[in-house]
Amino acid sequence: MSDLARLIDVTDSTDQRVDYPEIVDEFLDMGFTRLGRAVLVPTEGTHEDTAADYEPALEAKYLAHCDVPTPMLRAPDGSAFAEVSWFWDAPSVRIRTELADGSAVETNRRWENPPGLPTQLAKFWKRFDIDKDMIKRSAPHAGRSVEIVSTGDSAVQWRHHQHHVERYASQRGTAIKPVNNVEQSIDLAQRLFRHDTAVERRTVGLWIPVILAYGVVGIALVLALGFAGQRTAAIGSALVLALLTPVLVYTVISRVRILPERWRPPFV
Repeated sequence: MSDLARLIDVTDSTDQRVDYPEIVDEFLDMGFTRLGRAVLVPTEGTHEDTAADYEPALEAKYLAHCDVPTPMLRAPDGSAFAEVSWFWDAPSVRIRTELADGSAVETNRRWENPPGLPTQLAKFWKRFDIDKDMIKRSAPHAGRSVEIVSTGDSAVQWRHHQHHVERYASQRGTAIKPVNNVEQSIDLAQRLFRHDTAVERRTVGLWIPVILAYGVVGIALVLALGFAGQRTAAIGSALVLALLTPVLVYTVISRVRILPERWRPPFV
């Protein structure tokens, strides 16, 4: 499966912009150290191409922050790394740990705002549950445990992550894999992004079978009525099914958005 985007190391870039430097300082005050910096870039096209899918106000916000380097911060004991970046007018703060068996533990600060959506999706997704969306890629049974914390206190988030790691590592009978360099943190972040993409693709992949099943059942009903000599009923059913098709498509896309945990792709 090809990646939609990739993380690149920009530690040596002259671009010194930082989103939410005060949060970065909170981690530094707790003993975290700077590993380096990274930026997510599209593998096809440009950021401008991606931004073109949004309405103008969101497009401008996206372009103002999409290429701001994200600091990669190493925990004092080397057990995790933290990332601080922009997420739709609020901070995105993620703490991540890789375990020796290849699994991953994440403790993320709850978003203050729902994400901006491309124009084509925005018309379907009128309601957005931040809590459910933030853990929709968690697959503890398959190597990835994601928890969210409703806090603006980095120390609280860090303590929660430490307990989270202790619990999950114990469940899997494994240990922490220490973070030693920025390449390691970028590699884990890239693996997690690849898993994000796999979850979304599997979710979208459910839309087509559901819609096709509706079509197959509908055609079967119309044919059955026709063979039974109920021509008027068959024609009426065909018209009703045709009229309901847009409603079904809208319902499927707007409602089938989060897979049951057991249906999510494995991380390891």
